[in-house]
Amino acid sequence: KQHRAHSQGTMMINKGPQLQENRHVIKLDVTVNGKSYREQPFTISDRSGMSEPVLLSKNFIAQMNSVVDPSLT
Repeated sequence: KQHRAHSQGTMMINKGPQLQENRHVIKLDVTVNGKSYREQPFTISDRSGMSEPVLLSKNFIAQMNSVVDPSLT
């Protein structure tokens, strides 16, 4: 599915102990379990070789009143 979005600026992403990358940020409306969250920021990167197509930020997970148990991943 294709979407058209305008860049909302850039954000520095930490990719490792001493590796950073500057990525464009877009805002998208997202629906999770029937609840809508408007204008959530997402950074853009090519995830075609990754196991997960989208990553959710800690802030977005907290906004959903959710927690992640790393022992289950």
